[in-house]
Amino acid sequence: MGNFSKTLDQQQALGLVGGQEKNVLLFGGSRSGKTFILLYSIVIRALKAPGSRHGVFRACSSYVKQAVMMDTMPKMMKICFPEVVFKQNVTNGVCRLSNGSEVWFCGLDDKKNSEKILGKEFATVYFNECSEISYT
Repeated sequence: MGNFSKTLDQQQALGLVGGQEKNVLLFGGSRSGKTFILLYSIVIRALKAPGSRHGVFRACSSYVKQAVMMDTMPKMMKICFPEVVFKQNVTNGVCRLSNGSEVWFCGLDDKKNSEKILGKEFATVYFNECSEISYT
């Protein structure tokens, strides 16, 4: 793995994510590293379970692809996992790791996007910017 030095808050977040809790909510200011550390934990889970599927969901499809898939994910991979080969299919919103695991980046902004994920089995579900997602 890459040379990644975690902040105290990131270490605490990883302790929660890796602990007994079934649901974890991280809060903090903008650009505080919440998405970065959660993507980091998802990739660790994905690497430990070859062929697994993990979901990153956000209210709007274009936002999750632009902000998370095409910005934060490649930066995190370069810093934390420079030796891991991954390929992004932006059109389909899927990132495939070299061990066959997948990270799906999906928006919940229309019925077509929501139906695309129904019936899939996700080992991890991460709601990015969850306060923007409507209950319905």
